[in-house]
Formats: sequence, C-alpha cells, structure tokens
Amino acid sequence: MDIRLAATVLCAVFWGLQAGANTLSVDCSRTQIWAEQEICRKPALMRLDVVDLALFRTLRASGGLSEPTRADHRAAFLAGREACQSDTPCLESAYRRDLSWLAAALGAVDAKGGYWAVATDGTSTAGLTLRRKASANAKALEVIAAEMPVQVLEQTNTGWWQVRSLTTGVSGWVPRSKAGRATLTYQPQWAEDDVTPVPPLPAAVVSDPVAAAPAATPPRDMVDRAEYDAKLAEIAALTAALVDSQSRIDALKRQVAEVLAAMSFCTADPECANAMGLQP
Repeated sequence: MDIRLAATVLCAVFWGLQAGANTLSVDCSRTQIWAEQEICRKPALMRLDVVDLALFRTLRASGGLSEPTRADHRAAFLAGREACQSDTPCLESAYRRDLSWLAAALGAVDAKGGYWAVATDGTSTAGLTLRRKASANAKALEVIAAEMPVQVLEQTNTGWWQVRSLTTGVSGWVPRSKAGRATLTYQPQWAEDDVTPVPPLPAAVVSDPVAAAPAATPPRDMVDRAEYDAKLAEIAALTAALVDSQSRIDALKRQVAEVLAAMSFCTADPECANAMGLQP
C-alpha cells in the first residue's frame, strides 16, 4: 500500500476523532426516553456519555475486536441504559461498567482490571493538559477531557506520570496533582453485571509499558495476512476510483464551460443562434 494513502487514512481517523470528541450520543432536543432525558439534564452524566461515545468510536476506528462483538456490546449497553427507569445511580453504573469494558478493549486497564481517568470534582468540565515533558512549562500536546480514561505508561515520584491518550494515541506527561487536588482518579473494574464479557486483561502497563501499548500490526480480527493485504488493496482501488471520478468531473466541467462560452458568442450572430436553437 502506498505510504501516502496510509498517512491519509490515519489523518482522517485522527481528525475524525478530534471533531467528535465532544459529541453526545443522544439528541437532547428530540428524545422522549427517560434515560436520555436524564443524561441531558445532568452535566455529570453528559460528561460520561461524551467520553463513552468517544472511546467507542476510537475502538471502532482502530479495528479492535470484531465488528459483531462491538455491535453486540453496544446494543447491550444501550438497552441496559434505557432500562434504568427513574434511577439515576443505575445510569451512572451503566456508564462506569461500559467505560471499564472500553478501557480494557483499548489496553488501558491494569492487572486488577481497573483504570486511571482524568479526575473531576463533579462540577468542573476542565480537562487535563498533556505535555511533552514532565514540566508545567513544556509544550502542551492536547487536553484530555474530564472522566476520560488514560493508559498509564510510567509512574514516577517526581509528581508527574507518563500517560497515553486513548482517543489520539499521543503519549506525554501530566501532573499527579494540581492546586492540591488529584488530577487522576482510579476506577475499579465494573464488569460483574455486564452482558458482554470484558476482554482479557493486558500485562500491567507500569511493569511493561511497551508490551501493553497497541502495536502497529494488523487488527486483531484480521489474523490472516492475505485477508489484511486484500483489504489494503481494496482501499487503494477505491481511492484510485475516486481520483479517476474527480478527473472525469473536471473534464465535464471544462466541456460545459466551452459550450457556454460558444453559446454566449453565438447569440451575437443571428444565423448561429438560430442554428443552435437560441432564438425564439
């Protein structure tokens, strides 16, 4: 596969995730379902919904797990969420369980099955700035949203931890505390009542961050190299077809412009205009 095509695909995935980073899964102006209305009423639930949808889209874009597994789990989560009639704690539990499952699928859980997430005091929507180096003056790479799980790569005693953003794959450093408040909070595993089993846990990220980080290999559900290469060839063929279609459109535009120019010139000549049917 051409390296430029691969780069284009990766950029499209990256910017697509960035653009949808603050998207709700519900339409607050139309919903008639109690669970969705409650999400729209409660900022804390809205933050969980935004994070949950962003992680699901990341998992889908990365090709992690199979499409049937992802679809079945998403359907089970949404059904469980809607079943929480007039029970706000039930809604939060549904999201916590789903975030635990998604964090595991994206390789962010530890040996205990829990994960670290950007802390919130329950009202603040401010995220956590990811920096290139372990310094408040270092270049900012991105802002990770409140409640968003992260993969911890290294814990140090200097007050800074190295983490990886799950939605963009960018690694950097974050302060362990800010203004006397912890910036990361530990979320235990919420999988005991989940309909879909949690994927097998990866190795502890602190002891072996390289092994725990996603490798640049074909998606796990494409173990057959020939099938993987066929998919890449299909993408390349579709891209070539799009380029060819654009060339045909450009050629047609030029022909139309030439015809319009000829018609404009011809109107000044009665005989020509009559021959082309431009005279009434």
